[in-house]
Parts: sequence; structure tokens; C-alpha cells
Amino acid sequence: MTDKGADLSRSAPFGQTFGSLQMQITTRKINIAVSLGVLALALFFYEMTSQIVTGSRSEIGPDTAPRVLCWILIILGGLGLIAAFAQPKKDAEKTVKFKPEPLLWIAGVSAIGLAYYFAFLWFGYLVSTGLCLMTVLYVFGVRGRAKFTALVICGTLAYYFVFIRLMHVYDPPGQIIDFSSILRF
Repeated sequence: MTDKGADLSRSAPFGQTFGSLQMQITTRKINIAVSLGVLALALFFYEMTSQIVTGSRSEIGPDTAPRVLCWILIILGGLGLIAAFAQPKKDAEKTVKFKPEPLLWIAGVSAIGLAYYFAFLWFGYLVSTGLCLMTVLYVFGVRGRAKFTALVICGTLAYYFVFIRLMHVYDPPGQIIDFSSILRF
């Protein structure tokens, strides 16, 4: 039985193959690189949580969940490093074929994240979340008008209610279009 989710090349635009463009790399090097990447991202985003603007500074606020997630990633990255260096030599020296397709997925999702940042500045929270959610759903192969539309609308409204209404995260007005003055529901 095959896993349909494993073959993303059928429905998603980033599923192209590069044929002979492959590298041999040891599993220890992969584990170290991934662990260091996780640590670097976790530390970067932990620092970014200090910039979350809230209406009040209580013990539990909008920055709590991101900080907890960052601590979890820091712990997992540290455990990954320990496991990489504790890996038996025979396992650590195994080589694997490295294909660059996952790098395209990472680059695509990173580009969407950058677009979300600028869309957030220009259009505010609700529109930018909807636009980027549409893009992410399309890139990851969600097709079908009803399913696509329902996911975009429900996802955007869910994020809006959770972050803006329940957690009271500051919703800055968009520089081009300001929907925050109309959204008082």
C-alpha cells in the first residue's frame, strides 16, 4: 500500500525533480545540520516574541504560546545534537542520497511567510491571513472549490477570533487598506 501524501509531485507546483542532481551526505552531518537549524530558528523566534505587543502584561498572554513552542524546539534541537554526537560510528557514517526537492518546499513556504509579513503591513491581519492561507493551501495541493473556499474562510476567521478577539493581540491597521475599523464583530 502506498502513501498518497508522500508523492507531492502529482498535485503541487514544487514537485519537480532534478534528475541527477543528488549529493551523498552522512547521517551524522544531516542530524547536526538539522539540529543546529532548529536551535537557530528557535532562538531567533524566541527573541522575536519580546516584540509581541499586548494590551496588558499578565503572566499568560499572547507571547506565552510562542515562547513555550520555542522552548520545546530548543530542547528538541539540543536533544538532536546530543543524539547526533552519540550516534554509533557505523550508523553515523552511512551515506544517504540528498535530493534538493525539499529545499524548494522550504524556499516556497519561506517566500509565502515573507509575503505574509508585507501583506500584514499593507492590509492588516484578516486580508493577509486569507491571502497567504490561499497560497499555502494551493501550494500543498488542496483542490476543489468548496473545500478550498471553506478552509480559507474558516481558517481566516478562526485565526482572527483566536488571536485578535480571545488573546487580544494588537491588530495594526493596514497601510493601504484598513479593515480593522470595520471588523468589530
